[in-house]
Amino acid sequence: MRLLAGTDRRYLSGLTLLGAVLAFAPALADAEQPSVDPHPEDLASGEYYRADPIPVSAEHLTDVQPEPQGAASGTLFVNFDGAQLSPGSDNAPNNTTQMPSQYAQYNYPAYGNGSKRAATYQAVKTDWAAFDVLVTDQRPQSGPYHMCMTGPGKGNGLPNGVLGIAPLDCNDAQKNNVVYAFHSENDQFPASTQATTISQELAHAFGLEHVTQPSDIMNPFNAGGDPAFLDQCFGIDGGGNGIVCGSQHAQYCGNQTNQNSYQELLGFFGPSSPDLEPPTVSITYPSNGEVFEEGASFTITVSASDDVGVSKVVLSEGGQDVGTDQGEPYEWPAQNIEPGTYSFVATAFDNANNQTASSAVMITVNPVGGSTSGTTSGGSTGDSNSGTTNASGTSDSGSGTGGDTDGGLTTGDDSMGSGADDTGDDATASSALPPGYGEGDGGVDGCSMPGRSAGGLALFLLPLLARRRRRS
Repeated sequence: MRLLAGTDRRYLSGLTLLGAVLAFAPALADAEQPSVDPHPEDLASGEYYRADPIPVSAEHLTDVQPEPQGAASGTLFVNFDGAQLSPGSDNAPNNTTQMPSQYAQYNYPAYGNGSKRAATYQAVKTDWAAFDVLVTDQRPQSGPYHMCMTGPGKGNGLPNGVLGIAPLDCNDAQKNNVVYAFHSENDQFPASTQATTISQELAHAFGLEHVTQPSDIMNPFNAGGDPAFLDQCFGIDGGGNGIVCGSQHAQYCGNQTNQNSYQELLGFFGPSSPDLEPPTVSITYPSNGEVFEEGASFTITVSASDDVGVSKVVLSEGGQDVGTDQGEPYEWPAQNIEPGTYSFVATAFDNANNQTASSAVMITVNPVGGSTSGTTSGGSTGDSNSGTTNASGTSDSGSGTGGDTDGGLTTGDDSMGSGADDTGDDATASSALPPGYGEGDGGVDGCSMPGRSAGGLALFLLPLLARRRRRS
């Protein structure tokens, strides 16, 4: 059941829209409750729209002192992960929202994981790239920020066709607004349309209103394509509320009936400045030179930071990428690891695509029991800490459990060092190496890796690395 067509949107805005929804309550009592999931057959009809923003009322500004334009919160948090919200004046860090429950449910669902999520997030960052503002999909740890709840929004009582809603906060009087984009990984809208909804609802938190130009992000109707914040004055579509933030718009267009979205946002944030500072990154576990036993399981952990923000960390082994993590903590579980020598490098990327590679961390994985040697030429059993034998056939001594990394894995030619042994000793020493050592490329990274088949590391890592970590 559809309550509203897109062409009727202008007559139902703010609290008027709430009243209209409630007025239909008796008719809906025996019918399926409407959701905000739009119908595919309406895609070309122009019925999809972003609801008129609701002006922030005085009660929600009681404890807020309006600040001059230019003091705006420069952090925008696109929350794809859902949250448990509660009623109250907007406070994004505390997950409180002044939006009535009829507009935005408090147990807000997550967007879902998939390729569209990453594409939508990137498109939002592109929308705001001209301004000195941080767009992030990870909750900031401090300072004010505006939050866009991005998810399907089922059960919130809005009519079909509504793509998003937000408070209208003239001059960014509140610093922690919560706005809504009703999209999900599984809806039919492309990333560009989803990004337009997110960017428009966030811009409402700075007092920007709807305009009549379809190519501008602030146009309320879904016109397809890839709108932008345009550097031109367009007529304001005030909807049922009329024009609310007129004095703000007049600074850039000379009157209160037109709006230049680009210039207004530029006035709040200033132009973006080049991010030339690369991130820092290091592998915190395991330690370089650490030794494990075959079949061990552990978690590779990485520390990364940036003056603006880390966008992702890529883990590689032997030059081959084996996993990407887009949010803290940066970690990769490794399970049932095979014998061999492994070299890990972590590369951190920031939002400007600056990148830094960590120092390599090499580990050794010994076969069960810590031995890589066979029997000696003299008939003696090789020391469990060494793969070498001396001329008399006795074992060289090793130090510590498992011996040193050379003795256990990558060498075995100590017995050839004296030059006095016969060829049989050399053959015996070579046979002490794990099968396949020195044959072919030895592994996916082009290095000889004892006991490890091609792609061995990827096989035990990738099932766990394939999923992207998401944190609220």
